[in-house]
Amino acid sequence: MSGLAYFLLYLAGLRHLGFGPAGYEVSVVSNPLTRAFRQVGPFQWEPIALVVVGPVELLVSPLNVLLGAVLASLVGLNLAVSVVAWRGPSACRLGPGAGAVSGLPGLLSGFACCGPTILLVVGVQASAGLLSLFQWLLPITVVALLGTLLWVGSRVEPA
Repeated sequence: MSGLAYFLLYLAGLRHLGFGPAGYEVSVVSNPLTRAFRQVGPFQWEPIALVVVGPVELLVSPLNVLLGAVLASLVGLNLAVSVVAWRGPSACRLGPGAGAVSGLPGLLSGFACCGPTILLVVGVQASAGLLSLFQWLLPITVVALLGTLLWVGSRVEPA
């Protein structure tokens, strides 16, 4: 459930999921295969379709959907392992804070997708160096999510 929530928030953060006037529509761009691989930003690709079902609007970008699904799966797995570690830290050879620490990379991934937008909304003057940092947050996040999943998962003993 948390993975699904993260996935929906990820798409909403990219502004690929939103609400609009109610209707039913499916529109596909011309030459979708070529456009699906066109990058519009670091780790963001151009949408190739618009799907409207009722008031829900979804811009479909297969690579963004795939990336969001991978991140959501890692966040969901980290949360599941964190709950197991939190419930039985003495059996897992972990301190009770290890489960909470394993969830921090999930927050980093959310900041990676939406950080520049947050800076604009808040009105923070960002230097070019700070903005270039955002392109590295997503790969660092994936490595951190995998690392914490393996670290905490290797210490959790099944019940």
